[in-house]
Amino acid sequence: MPADVLNVALFALFVLATALIPLVFLRGSIRQTSGTFGRPYGNVVTDLLQESTRRSDLMVRLAEAREARIARLERRAEGGR
Repeated sequence: MPADVLNVALFALFVLATALIPLVFLRGSIRQTSGTFGRPYGNVVTDLLQESTRRSDLMVRLAEAREARIARLERRAEGGR
């Protein structure tokens, strides 16, 4: 009788451990796909794309300002304003 109880307890422990392994991996994958600071991954990607667009616009504005300044300096060097 005690051997049967021990066998049942060991089998229950085995089943529990077998069920927990996939759950641990599932929880890890959910954590990885939740994004930065618990935000959904899609929102993180959207924010990154918006920030990239904003930086690109700033770079274009900087290049245009440089070109305008260079053109002004060239006009001054040629004697006209």
